[in-house]
Amino acid sequence: MKPRKYIVFDLDETIGHFYKMSSLYNTIWDYSDKQINLQLLLELYPEVFRPGIMKIFEYLKEKKIKDKSIKVVIFTNNMGPKSWTNAIKRFIEKKINYKLFDHVITGWKINGKINEPLRTSYMKLLRDFKRATGCKNKDKILFLDDQYHEDMNKKMVTYLHLKPYKKNISNKILLNRFLRSSNNKIVKLNNWEDFISLYNEHYGDDDDDSEQSYHTNNGTMLSGQIFPAVRNFIEPSIKKTIKKKSKGHKKTRRL
Repeated sequence: MKPRKYIVFDLDETIGHFYKMSSLYNTIWDYSDKQINLQLLLELYPEVFRPGIMKIFEYLKEKKIKDKSIKVVIFTNNMGPKSWTNAIKRFIEKKINYKLFDHVITGWKINGKINEPLRTSYMKLLRDFKRATGCKNKDKILFLDDQYHEDMNKKMVTYLHLKPYKKNISNKILLNRFLRSSNNKIVKLNNWEDFISLYNEHYGDDDDDSEQSYHTNNGTMLSGQIFPAVRNFIEPSIKKTIKKKSKGHKKTRRL
């Protein structure tokens, strides 16, 4: 059996920025005592996903269909319930019409109780990753994370240290888009002010309606640099071929 290739994604600020989804989701729950389907919210706010990430998932779908040695994993320290991460996973798979992820590894403990029994620490450890996925020493790992995890920076790992992706959706835009959408089966028009007040009570009044994505300096790799790095990990021969063609072209021009 040939070595497997694992492409491993962190969740928060790597795949996307889901804080505002959490705040809106919890407000809906508090207001109505009902849980809305998270996928309905993700459909309303596609900008919470990192630019270009769906293109990467589509590419991995194409490659996985042809090569079963390619494995795709979510490895997150998100302290929410597993259902939260799994809902985002299912949304991605619905968008690309393919069951892309082979494993989902969530946070070790929540409120002091073990949530992920195959992990042994809050830190992301290579040995825990191997235990959870069956990864062997001969396999290769591409690890994408906006935070630096020292134990994952090993010889068998290609570490892409990303700049965190954040999307500042103002509360005004966030709430208006939901309340006016067909997905709002919960808040009636004459109760909109009560709902907005409840949201602001928990998450602050935000009058800034400027939507701007921004990165912090935790990592170094920008969104536009990720796809070429993923492709080079999956198909290293492409880069070599391009270099050879480029050299040949230069030689021809000199003649």
